[in-house]
Amino acid sequence: MKYSRKVLHDLGIKYFGPIPIFCDSKGAIENAKHPTTKNKLKHCDLKCFFIRECVDRHIVSVHKIAGIVNPADIGTKLLGKSKFIPFANYLLNRSDV
Repeated sequence: MKYSRKVLHDLGIKYFGPIPIFCDSKGAIENAKHPTTKNKLKHCDLKCFFIRECVDRHIVSVHKIAGIVNPADIGTKLLGKSKFIPFANYLLNRSDV
């Protein structure tokens, strides 16, 4: 998060609001937004809660994105051709095909 702000600053982009982060995991979003520790999170290290600090300090904001339109899936999941091509075109900023 801090690195993203530095890159924007180095590029001369004045961005004063929180950087939006999109996630398709409801549990991860709840964990980032609500500062309560649940029993299932006891095994997590404190460094895993860095996103909570960033949300509290308004450095980032976490938003829900539907799993079927999440372009990050191209790097994390094995996709069929029908899903891969639109995501690849989106990431390459290509409007053709």
